[in-house]
Amino acid sequence: MAKQKLAPKKPADSPKKPNRAIAKRSEAEIIAGLPALRKRADALIAKWQDPKIESAESFESAGVGVKDFVSLRKDLKATIYPVVAEAKKRYDTARKAYNTVDDILDDAENALRQGLIAYEVKHRKAQEIRVEKALASGKDEKAASIAAKAYTPDVEGLSFRDVWHGEVVDFKAYLTAVLDGRLPPEAVEASASWLNAKARAEHESFAVPGAKAVKETITGVRT
Repeated sequence: MAKQKLAPKKPADSPKKPNRAIAKRSEAEIIAGLPALRKRADALIAKWQDPKIESAESFESAGVGVKDFVSLRKDLKATIYPVVAEAKKRYDTARKAYNTVDDILDDAENALRQGLIAYEVKHRKAQEIRVEKALASGKDEKAASIAAKAYTPDVEGLSFRDVWHGEVVDFKAYLTAVLDGRLPPEAVEASASWLNAKARAEHESFAVPGAKAVKETITGVRT
C-alpha cells in the first residue's frame, strides 16, 4: 500500500496575506518622511488655530510661527517634489509615446470626419432647397415627403449635430453695445494681469477710468 503524502503544516508564525487596504495605500502615504511632516503640520496648525496678536510678545511669537510654517513647507517640498518630478518624468515619456501615434490617428480621423460632414451638409442643404421649392409651389405633401427622406445613408452609431459658438468681429461695436446697455456688463471681462502690471508700475499715479490701484501689505520671511 502506497504511503499517503501529507502536506506540511504551516508554522504558527507564518506571515499572513497583505491587507488589501494597506496594499491600496496611495504613494503619498508611504513616502519616506511624510508621516513625520504630517505630525509637525498637525502640531503647528493646532498651535496657531486661533491666533491672537495683541501685544509685542504675541507679535514676536507669531512672527516665529510664520517662519515655522515656511520652514515646514520647505521641508515638505524637498520631500515631495523629487517624487513628483520622477512621476512627471514617467508621465511625460508615456505621454510623448502616446502623442506620437495619436497625432497621426487624429489627423487621419479628422480628415475622415470632415469628409463625412461635407457630404452631410451638402445633401442636407440640397434637400432643404427641394423642400422650399415644393412649399413655394404649394405642394405641401411633396415637401413633406421630401423632408421625410434621409439625405445620408444610415450608419449605426454615427450622428451629426450643429454646434454654435460666438466670435467678436468688431470689438469697438461690441464694447459700445456694453456701454450703451444693449449688452450686460458680464459680456466683457477686464484683464486682471494688465491692470495688476499697471498698478505695480504706477502705484499712486495709476490712472485707468473705472479702475483703481489697491495697495495690500504682505509679509516676507527669510530662511
